[in-house]
Parts: sequence; C-alpha cells; structure tokens
Amino acid sequence: MPNRPLVYLTLAFVAGVITAGWLTLPPATALLVCGSLFIAAGLGYFLCWSFNRWLFFAVFFSLGFSLAALAVAGIPPDLDRYDGHWATIEGSVIREADIRSDRVYYLLDMARIVIGREDRALRVPVLVRAPAAGPVYSYGDRLRLHGLFTRPQDAGNPGEFDYRAYLARQGIGAVFLVRDPPAIRKLGVGGNPVLRSVLALKEKLLAVSRATLPPEQAALVNGIVFGAQGEIDSRTRQVFSESGVVHILSVSGLHVGLVLGAVLILAGVLRLPHAVTAPAASAVLILYAILSGPGPAVIRSTVMALMLLWADHLGRERDWPTTLAAAALVCLIWRPLSLYDIGFQLSFAATWGILYLGPELDRLCQRLTPMPVWLRGTLWVSLAAQLATLPLVAFYYNLVSPVSLVANLVAVPLTGIIMALGAGASLTGLVFPALAGIINAGTSLNLTIFMGLISLVHKLPGGVVFVSTPPLA
Repeated sequence: MPNRPLVYLTLAFVAGVITAGWLTLPPATALLVCGSLFIAAGLGYFLCWSFNRWLFFAVFFSLGFSLAALAVAGIPPDLDRYDGHWATIEGSVIREADIRSDRVYYLLDMARIVIGREDRALRVPVLVRAPAAGPVYSYGDRLRLHGLFTRPQDAGNPGEFDYRAYLARQGIGAVFLVRDPPAIRKLGVGGNPVLRSVLALKEKLLAVSRATLPPEQAALVNGIVFGAQGEIDSRTRQVFSESGVVHILSVSGLHVGLVLGAVLILAGVLRLPHAVTAPAASAVLILYAILSGPGPAVIRSTVMALMLLWADHLGRERDWPTTLAAAALVCLIWRPLSLYDIGFQLSFAATWGILYLGPELDRLCQRLTPMPVWLRGTLWVSLAAQLATLPLVAFYYNLVSPVSLVANLVAVPLTGIIMALGAGASLTGLVFPALAGIINAGTSLNLTIFMGLISLVHKLPGGVVFVSTPPLA
C-alpha cells in the first residue's frame, strides 16, 4: 500500500460512488462531511497521527460519494411536469453535433423554457433530436427551439436497457424532439473560442473524407480516425460488434498509442531535442483527445499516454497500476456516474487485462511455438483484452464471439494503415484537396480488404454464440 497509495485511494473513491447509489444523503451534508474529514486529515498529516491513512481513505470515499450525489441532484426533480408538453426552449450547444443519416442530435445547455403562459429560467442539459434536413448547428451556437419536451420512461422489465438512467449518468435530464428545421432559430454564438476553433477544424477534417470517399467508407474512416460514429450504418456496427472489433470504430488506447508512436517517430526523424519532444507530443495528444470527444476510453488512454510520456521525459519509474488508477480517478472526478457506463467498464477492463494477463500470455506464447515478435505481441494483447472483457460482454450484450481473436489479428495491423492514410489525407485535404483524393484511393483499397476480411471472419460457423445474462457472481 505505501508504494501505490493512489490505487487504494481510487478504490475508496469508487466505493463512495457506489455507496451513493443506494444511500440517499443531501449533497450539502455529504460535502460538509467531506470538508470536515479533509480538515481532520490535514491536521493528522502535520501532527503525524498513526491512523491518518484511514482518514485519507475516508476523504476520498466521501469525495466520491459527494460528487455522485451532486451529479444525481443536478437534474431538477420537477422535470416530469413538462413531460409530453410542446414547449419553446433556449440554450447553448455544448457538444459537437451527432449527425445520423435521418436525424441530428445536439446536447443543449437549456437556460429557459416557455410552456403556455409559464416562462421559467431552468438550467439543465437536454438532448435535442432534430431532422437531418436543414442547417447543422455547431458547438457554442445559442438556439431557440420549439418542439416536444419528453422524459424517457424507466426500464419496465428486468435487464431492459434503462434509457433514462443512461442519460442521467451523463447529466442529461430530458429529450427534446424537433419536428421541422424552421422550428430552430439561431440567436448567436458563445462558448469557449478555443474549443469552438478545434471543433470547426474537426468538421473540416471530416469533410475531406466525405468529399473523397464513398459515403460508407467515409463514415468508417471518420469513425476509426476521429471517433465520429454517427454516420456508420447499423449493419456495419452489428458486424463489428459480433466479431469483437467494435472498439476499432471509436477512439481508444489503440488509436492514442498509434498517434503517440507516430509523433515520437516523426520527432526522431526531425531530430527534435529531448526537451522539446514531450511537450510537443503532449500538445498533439491533447488536441487529438479534443478532436475525438471526451469519452471514457479517450480520457483513460490520453491520461495514461501523458503519464508514460512524462515519466520517460523526467526519468521517473513507470508503474502501470498507479497510471491506471490515475486515469480512472480523472474520469470519475470529471463524471462520477460514468462508473456505471459500459464504455468505462470495458475500457478499464481491457486495459487491466493487457497489463496483468498480458505478460503471462506472452510467456505462454513463447513456450508454445516460435513466432515473429509482432505476431506474438498482437496475439497476446488481443487475447488478454478479450479475456478481461468477456464477462462484461456476456453480461451486457448476451453474446460471446469466439472469432474475436482472429478478427483482431486481422483488424489491428490494418487499422494502423487506415489511420495513417486517413489522417494524412484529411490533413493534406485542408490545403491540397486533389492530393487527398489520391491518398484516399489507397485508403479505399485498404478499407475494402479490411471489411472483406472482417465479414469473412464474421461468417465463420460458430462465430457468434448468444447466451443468457450470466449471474453477477
């Protein structure tokens, strides 16, 4: 414990978040308890109390409890009175638009609602669903919208997906349905100017793929490179899910690792001084994280990559458990209820498997049969991640994919090539659109091979086994 205090403090924080799920306590009371424990722990540190470590555990436990209680209390309890009513709302778009084939989703920080004669200031995030026809609005746009205010129903059957709880974990209190594009009116522009500029750059990068590739392939490239999944059709997503390679369609540790590796190789080619490499790579990683969106997998992999990078830069020893705990703590402090999100659980389970099961599997592969280093590395990394996430996949998705190991052996090397070509074409297309089209001709060829191999693996007999939800134990 003295060697890895952050691991145990993070576990205490997680225990606090879990406890807040079944023990109701006003957030103000929880914060008062947390503040009192913090003062006591500070005194104990300076007075060298022998039991002070337990006070620090209590501080992190109460902090997790308090932040989770605040997250739950952030949704006004009287929203149900507006359910099913036509209303006019005003607010600002706080996330980039999620563009689908038939609709567009916006996350709106609602500031005002008007229903009949009632005109009320009401601050709560609302998910807006609008038709695809019409203009697409961007982060920072201030909008006035007219539509149907709805609150999703709770899950009716045991094991059924609870959409209301899913939205609540993201701090979203309601869904607002807009029928016609003229029902949305732009009032102005706000938000963080730096973030607005970065997201505007992302839209330009996505547009290059849309202009130089067929729609299905453009959607895949934008999903693989930038995590933009909205335009990927449901059939493709199903094939990837059942083949065990759906993680490739969203930015994860694989993608961040490839970006970091490319930056370090480029720094070596350009002979950048050691003092400049870490700051430059950090800037690229942070920019890529913003472009990809703040999902749990993105935050986890970016935090871990930054700690790895700076540990090497400062000559410090690397400790994987501490790095993983730090990434989890950052994610949970930012959004404590993400502990219950499937993406958070799968991301950290896969990483745990790679770090803890991976070395044992690597030694096993070396003993069983000789093989090239790159093949052995791909094999044990894929197998470790699959074994670690297998219980969660069976629990949430009711399926087991025996072909996932083969699919990952095929997909991972091709993903690196597609990322390099897709990112290179997008960047080039900002200046030379014609050259981007030439580069994406190679991307298109690789995508055709990629999809052909994944589809072939998916069709193997027994490739997908559907199972009933296993017991929690």
